[in-house]
Amino acid sequence: MWELTSKIPPFNNRAHDFQLALSICKGERPEIIENTPQCYIDLMKKCWDEDPLKRPSAHEVHKIIEGWIFQLYNGEISEGLKSNIMEFINAPIGNINLTTGFHSQAFYTSRLLDLTSKELNKNLKEPQELIILRQKNSQPEQNIQNLKLEFTEKENILQTQITLTNDLTKQLEQNKLINQQFQIQINQLNQEKNNLQNQLIQFQNNYKQIENENFKLEKIAETYYQISQNKLNENQIELVDLQQKNFQFEQDYQNIQIELIDLQQKNSVINQKNQYLNLKLATQDKEFAEKENTLQNQIIYLQNEIYEKQILTSNLTEQLKQNKLTNQKVQIQIDQLKQEKYDLKEKLNQTETSIQNLKSQQESLIKQKEQVEIKLKQSQDNYEQMEQKSIELHGLLADHRLSIKLKAKLEKEIAQLGQKLNNEKKIKEQLNQTLQIKENRINKLEQELINLDNKRIKQLKDKEKELSNIKQELVNKLTKGEDTKKTHKEKEAKQKEMDRIKQELLRTSASYNANRKKQVLNQVDRFIGSKSDFLTLQEDAIEKLQNCYNYLESSTTDKGRSANKHTEEFQNTLTKYNNELLKLNEDYNFLMNIIQENNDFEDTLNKINNILKLDSFNIDRYDIFKFATNFQEGTRIKLDSSMMAEDIKSLRKKMDELKAEVEQERKELKNLK
Repeated sequence: MWELTSKIPPFNNRAHDFQLALSICKGERPEIIENTPQCYIDLMKKCWDEDPLKRPSAHEVHKIIEGWIFQLYNGEISEGLKSNIMEFINAPIGNINLTTGFHSQAFYTSRLLDLTSKELNKNLKEPQELIILRQKNSQPEQNIQNLKLEFTEKENILQTQITLTNDLTKQLEQNKLINQQFQIQINQLNQEKNNLQNQLIQFQNNYKQIENENFKLEKIAETYYQISQNKLNENQIELVDLQQKNFQFEQDYQNIQIELIDLQQKNSVINQKNQYLNLKLATQDKEFAEKENTLQNQIIYLQNEIYEKQILTSNLTEQLKQNKLTNQKVQIQIDQLKQEKYDLKEKLNQTETSIQNLKSQQESLIKQKEQVEIKLKQSQDNYEQMEQKSIELHGLLADHRLSIKLKAKLEKEIAQLGQKLNNEKKIKEQLNQTLQIKENRINKLEQELINLDNKRIKQLKDKEKELSNIKQELVNKLTKGEDTKKTHKEKEAKQKEMDRIKQELLRTSASYNANRKKQVLNQVDRFIGSKSDFLTLQEDAIEKLQNCYNYLESSTTDKGRSANKHTEEFQNTLTKYNNELLKLNEDYNFLMNIIQENNDFEDTLNKINNILKLDSFNIDRYDIFKFATNFQEGTRIKLDSSMMAEDIKSLRKKMDELKAEVEQERKELKNLK
């Protein structure tokens, strides 16, 4: 970029050697040509930056110059860019008279420099070390100036603080305790003095290191004398001057350092004394004001608190009355729901009775149908055997037709009874759902009643605590003798209110515990009821299996087809009633949750646990059909009567054990209530 403005290569009049490379590294750049636009100069200086990371890339330079050229014709152009373009337009154009003679050792092709020459390294090393020495010697001079300025400032501050110290002398003499604390602080300052002395020693050591470096530089200067005597003489003169300055600086620095330490010590002591006295005075004033404000706030707070407690007491009394009314309403709803539950159970029992009657009729008709089918089969066999007998043939044919008609009639009646049975089952399911909804609502209301009692207990306890605090405050007033008659009346009124709240708390706690215990016992009853209902369903399933077995035993013809049919019915019955385990398991889990929530009834819960053996309860014990040999569907193609008899016998035995266990649990729970 410089070559574009000067029209000659940079440094064309100098040898392109290591010395030039070193000068460029130290910041030497070609002289900027006069009348070069400022924006171009700024961009060129960015490209000359000593840190390569701060230099723009070639792409960025190209993009900037392209903006100067082409964005002039765009409609949108910033003021800064417009100013840069105008600089180029207004820049004067003229002849640039620069030296055009080229140095004989100027090269403009890339090449490697010989950095291993010993002579070259010596020539480069000597000026660098002299520069470092000059920098080190110039730094102490500046430090001396800074210390002198600091000394002047400290002296002025010290004069001001001495004036303040004279004013505080009388107060310092009156306070012996403060003197003792000052003695401790003086010891600390002595410690700081020792630290500063150590720092001074360290500085002297550093200065000795500088002298050692100067000694090394003297040796280097002697070596350099052999190469360039003129330069050596100049360096020796400079070295002598620097040594003299260093010696003078050392003396001045030591004197200033001693004075500075003394001033710092005096200044620190005075500052600390001044701060301590001011702090003590401010602290005493602040404590007195805080105590006064605290007492005033306590008086106002107690007056407001007594008024708020009176309002809160009246509100709480009204709320307790409302809670009592709410509890009474909830109890009435619970009683109504219990009556509805009892009515639904009665209706459900009636439905169960009608279902059992319909089932009995259906089973009777099925037996009649099976007997008719047997007779029909026998008639067909007899018809084939006695085909030659024409007289008997007509009679048998008439019997055959009659049997077919009777079979059709029975099948029609069976279908009608089956439809009625399905309707009754739907009614039963609806009643069970309604009953379950009522039970859930009863559980919810019972839980709400428990929550209300619990809330009342918390409110009463809080009120009791507040009244106790108020009573204690009144006792304190009596102790101090403040308005004794009025305070006695307030104390008696609060005592009566506390007695009333304690009685209410006892009644509410008793109701709360009774409702919780009742909830636990109700859930125990539901669990026992679920057990009993489930066993009833299983007993019904065993009866169906018994019917299958009886049919196989009574069938004398086509035994293979009937066996396949009843095998499927036997296995489907087992699978169907296995699903009833889910409700029993849900009731058990709900009971365990209720017990965990009311674990403070330890005695009652232990008795219930011992009766029902809840910790060792296993739902698989009630899944009695899984113990049957042919429970899994598809394990056998068909069953014979001996296999069914074995399963039915084992099922009845297991059923009797479980029923006896449930009856025993009912008796023990009845005694517990």
